[in-house]
Amino acid sequence: MVSSVSKSPIQILTDAKVIFWDFDGVIKDSANVKIQAYVDMFTEFGVEAQKKILLDYKIAGGMSRFQLIPRFYNDLLKIKLNNEELTNKFDLYSQMVVEKVIQSAYIKGIESYLNLNFQRQKFIVVTNTPKTEIDVILKRLGIDIYFESVFGAPERKEDVVRNILDQCNASAEDCVFVGDSSGDYKAAQINNIPFIYRGSEYSGLYECSLVDFLGLNELD
Repeated sequence: MVSSVSKSPIQILTDAKVIFWDFDGVIKDSANVKIQAYVDMFTEFGVEAQKKILLDYKIAGGMSRFQLIPRFYNDLLKIKLNNEELTNKFDLYSQMVVEKVIQSAYIKGIESYLNLNFQRQKFIVVTNTPKTEIDVILKRLGIDIYFESVFGAPERKEDVVRNILDQCNASAEDCVFVGDSSGDYKAAQINNIPFIYRGSEYSGLYECSLVDFLGLNELD
C-alpha cells in the first residue's frame, strides 16, 4: 500500500486528485440509522436475536444489505427465504432507511468541503447502498452535482476503485478512499491507495483518520 506516513490526513485529502467517498458515516451521519434498521427488522424474533444481529453486523465489516439480510436469516436464524421473500425484505429495509438517511445530519464540514473543491478534485461515491437508492438520496439532498460518478451495490467497492484507476490518468498515490469500515479499508488496500478513516472510535487502527472536515475549507 502507498505509504502516507509523511503526510497528515488533511494533506492527503486536499492533495488528492481523486477522492473515493463512502456515504453513510462519511458524508451523512447515518451509519447508526442503517444499523438500527437491521436490528428493528428482527423485533419479532426477540431481544437475543437482535443482539446476535447487531454483533454479526459489526463482525461483517461493511457488507451490503444483499449480503447481510440473507446472512442474518440463513446463518443466524436458520430461516431459508426464497427469492421473492428476500426481495420483500430488501424493499422493507429500503423503506425503513431512505427518509431517515436524508433527514440525518451531515458530518461536520463536509458540505462546505464538497462545494468548494468538487471542481478541482474528482469526487466519486462508492457505497453499499443500492445504486438506484443512492441516486435518489443524492438528488433529494441536492448534492448530486458534486460527484462525477456514483457507484452502489451490488458492485463491489474494490472492483469500482480498480476500474476507475484503470480508466483515469491519476496514479494510486494521487487518490484516497475516505471510509468508516473495514470494508472500505480493504477496498483501498487491495488497490494500493491511501485510506482515511472518518471517525474516532477506531482511529488507532488506521494510519490516518479525521473526525470531521471542519477547518479544511479555508485551506488554499
